[in-house]
Amino acid sequence: ALRILNEAASAVETLEDSATKGRYHTILAVALKRMGGNENLDRALIEYTAASFHFEQAGHIAYYASGENNISSLLLEFRRYEDAHQHLDNAYNAFTRLRDLPRAAQTFETRARIFIAQGRYKEAQRAAATAVKTLEKGSEQALLAEALTTSAIALARLQQHGRALTVFSQAAQVATQAGDT
Repeated sequence: ALRILNEAASAVETLEDSATKGRYHTILAVALKRMGGNENLDRALIEYTAASFHFEQAGHIAYYASGENNISSLLLEFRRYEDAHQHLDNAYNAFTRLRDLPRAAQTFETRARIFIAQGRYKEAQRAAATAVKTLEKGSEQALLAEALTTSAIALARLQQHGRALTVFSQAAQVATQAGDT
């Protein structure tokens, strides 16, 4: 896949369609991220940033916001927490403008994972709980399962083991209902 994407790079760059360029850079970023390793993750960050730029240029706010959320997840891998929070703010603001509550809630789940990495467990639990509360009202079961799992991790780190186990169990049940055994 990476070979094919690299071969297509020069053709894609000649296009004037920013949305197509954004999709190309997103796919390339996903391929690099799945390959793993610091060099590939660093390149994936660059590609996600390019994708976000092109989607913003094309006026595709939802894709732009998803790209910002993806950037924040990669910045978490590099322990660039403050930058990750800034990209999450961008994603949240864009999703809010679109009134896309499930995706806005997803930014709270991502923020909770960043807080966990920072050792800020109370803030992580609050962010995860916000995501859970919003996602419980909708039909995005996979996102809800993620938010519940992150909430349980924060609770475990807060030494609230009983509650953590209950929430982990709920996350497993929701994930199974969503088809993720």
